[in-house]
Amino acid sequence: MMNLYTGNNWEVVFVNWCQEFPGQCIVSCTKEKLSDLTSDDWIELGQIEKELERITKKYLMQQCIILHV
Repeated sequence: MMNLYTGNNWEVVFVNWCQEFPGQCIVSCTKEKLSDLTSDDWIELGQIEKELERITKKYLMQQCIILHV
């Protein structure tokens, strides 16, 4: 496992134990209940999600280019 991001209440960890889903990561929160999350926590989660999506799309586009060359 490799820690990709650590924020105030969020952590993103890259996991490499599952060969079915290469590149899988886990987003976890230090708070126990969703009702404990503040507006700032939700904003940070949205930013994490957008960045993960951006990186995934960039990676997939690179793989498509490699396959077509």
